[in-house]
Amino acid sequence: MRTHVFAGVLAGFFVFTANAASAGTFIVSTIGDDAGACGTPAAPCKTLQRAINRADSGGTILLSDPGNYGSATITKSVNIRGVPGAGIFSPTLPCLTLNGPGITVTVDGLTCDMDGAAKDGILFNSGHKLRLENSTVRGTTGPTCGLLVNPSTGSDEVMINNSTFVENGTTGTNDGGGICLQPSGTAQLSGVIRNSIFQNDRHGFVSAPTGSATSSLLIDGVNSSNNAGGIFSVGANSTVCIRNSTVSGNSFQGLGGGGILLNGGGNTVWNNITNGAFSGNCP
Repeated sequence: MRTHVFAGVLAGFFVFTANAASAGTFIVSTIGDDAGACGTPAAPCKTLQRAINRADSGGTILLSDPGNYGSATITKSVNIRGVPGAGIFSPTLPCLTLNGPGITVTVDGLTCDMDGAAKDGILFNSGHKLRLENSTVRGTTGPTCGLLVNPSTGSDEVMINNSTFVENGTTGTNDGGGICLQPSGTAQLSGVIRNSIFQNDRHGFVSAPTGSATSSLLIDGVNSSNNAGGIFSVGANSTVCIRNSTVSGNSFQGLGGGGILLNGGGNTVWNNITNGAFSGNCP
């Protein structure tokens, strides 16, 4: 069963960037204006939230120049693409909050800088798929996460590629850190995290489902270094397969949490206060 789970999410990963918008593109610019029918090159919107509100389901939002576009709540399927330097800076709420059962959200090229706020950087409350690529999330404090995924129902997926999570979370035992997967209730969460960096976080990555929820993840080509905890899998319902990854220099433990941590080969786990150990091999 777990073999099919990992094969399925890996197959999905290869079409990660192939889901182009089919419902129009809305332009956002720091010199735009949210009034009226904004979103064209001649009359761009100013904020991300206004463009999302105007877009149809499946539409694309283009952040067209470097700058701060404000936090947003997403309740529909949408694609968000930013040029270098485009992002959300010093918000009082999470940069992005996903609150839409069944939605698919793609984010490519976004900087989320929480600037020390005790809020999660990206919050996945409900949805179906989150695809995050070429993005940076940093600067959360307390028992918070750069990305918190905590659906309570449904079959949900996260796919992360070429992204960086730094200085997220300052407290927490099995939470707080770069990416926190905390499905609850009856949620079944799966995903792939590839070619990404976790540094100076509380935990680089932690999977900790509760109730009857499950979490099955493939981590491939990740560097989780100089955190407190490197990669943690918590509980019998959490399965993490790790391959081609480096876990080093973590001040508490490299691999831990008491859940299922599987070795897919090509890993380097060294120079942590306690390295920890794999519980088996990936299927």
